[in-house]
Amino acid sequence: GVDAVTINGGFIQGTQSWNFAQAGIPVIVNGSVTVAAGGILLLEPGSSVAFDGSLTRLSVSGSLYALGQADRPIILTGRSPVPGSWAGVAVGAAGKAVLENCQIAYAAGVAIASSQTVINSCDIHHNSVLGIQVDNNARPVIVNNSIRDNPLGLNNTSNTVEVDARRNWWGDSTGPHHSDTNPGGLGNGVSDRVLFTDWLAQAPVAPPPVSDLSIDISGPQIVNPGGSAAFKISYQYVGETPLEDAVMVAVLPAVADYEDSDGGGIFWPGRREVIWKLGRLSPPLTMGERVLRVRYRWGLTESSFPILAQIGATNWPDGSLDV
Repeated sequence: GVDAVTINGGFIQGTQSWNFAQAGIPVIVNGSVTVAAGGILLLEPGSSVAFDGSLTRLSVSGSLYALGQADRPIILTGRSPVPGSWAGVAVGAAGKAVLENCQIAYAAGVAIASSQTVINSCDIHHNSVLGIQVDNNARPVIVNNSIRDNPLGLNNTSNTVEVDARRNWWGDSTGPHHSDTNPGGLGNGVSDRVLFTDWLAQAPVAPPPVSDLSIDISGPQIVNPGGSAAFKISYQYVGETPLEDAVMVAVLPAVADYEDSDGGGIFWPGRREVIWKLGRLSPPLTMGERVLRVRYRWGLTESSFPILAQIGATNWPDGSLDV
């Protein structure tokens, strides 16, 4: 047989961390794993997990944080490299999930029923049914991803709510296929009520090494409905080559409205983004910080809603920044 680390399915009710970057042998999950309400599952950068069985899924009713890095992605795949060899990731209505720099492949797809979901800089491919399905009128953050080689890229089941899926790569420079609004698109298709303009014309470009460019966002962990919150976005660049005409973009949570920002921030209402012109980031060290203030809407439960920030420059063509 083949040596492997085996994880049995079950419920995660406390806090559990999976760090398999140095395992050296396959890590196989036998049976579905459910992150229960109040539970937290942390997936460490570089971890690779293979799920065994077409009904085996990772379900989230608590919190999932899969924060990979560009050079150390987190891989969630099937035991066999065949579409549909596992069921995929399902974020329930009360769940929270942040997936960054992840690969999700050979599943049925990703199902999202919670607005407290962020999928950023992920590669979602070779799934048997679709890339992503959004249910329950959810408004997740889906940005800077590669959604390709699936029968359907994104399906929104809502009859009233639009899902913002702009600034993603759909597998072809012509964008995602939609029979009415982009009939010439050769990429993965999208359903009605999916915003997809400003699609990426190529697969997302990996950012500089983490050791060269870093962004840190600090602010309240828990927000109150109707309350105002300030977030400090700090950046540091220590690369050898200057970044020219750099800009920083912060994306507001879907449940918050812009109040103000410092440092010449420009609010773009149509994209719910704040843009700062940073200029030239010069070696050996350039650092700074900006402050963004938002007000959360009434009717929310007290919870955490993340803000995303990215930096791009003319000589570092990050396709996710079209400003």
